[in-house]
Amino acid sequence: MNNTILDTPFITYKYFEEPGLFVIDYKPSTEHMSLEEYQEFILELKELTLEHSPQFLIDNSVNRLYIVGPEMQEWTVAQLGPAWIGFGLKKYVQILARDLVANLSGQQTVEATKNIPNMFETKFFENTDDALAWFGIKVDLSS
Repeated sequence: MNNTILDTPFITYKYFEEPGLFVIDYKPSTEHMSLEEYQEFILELKELTLEHSPQFLIDNSVNRLYIVGPEMQEWTVAQLGPAWIGFGLKKYVQILARDLVANLSGQQTVEATKNIPNMFETKFFENTDDALAWFGIKVDLSS
């Protein structure tokens, strides 16, 4: 069974209905993503997650090379945080980017969510196996 719901030049989105897992897989091509394309991605992500209402989300940033600036970090949190709280996301994991600057910008974006009331749990991991263990679920992410 193919769990890919959308494959774009920058990102592949997957959804696993049981157990309610949404996965964002970035491609190395994100290095060439424009600001407008980044904003389109966030709005697309918001729409897809609202449509599927996952309990768990893996933001697999290993290959993400796009740098999210401070102003876009705030905008990203404003777009996604309330939507995800609204449908009841329980846990969010970011798999750390290999690129140091991309890694830091991703961590800063997630850290900006810490002050939001009723926020879902967030963690950083080096790999998806640790994320799935934290979620307490078993899924074959290769499908």
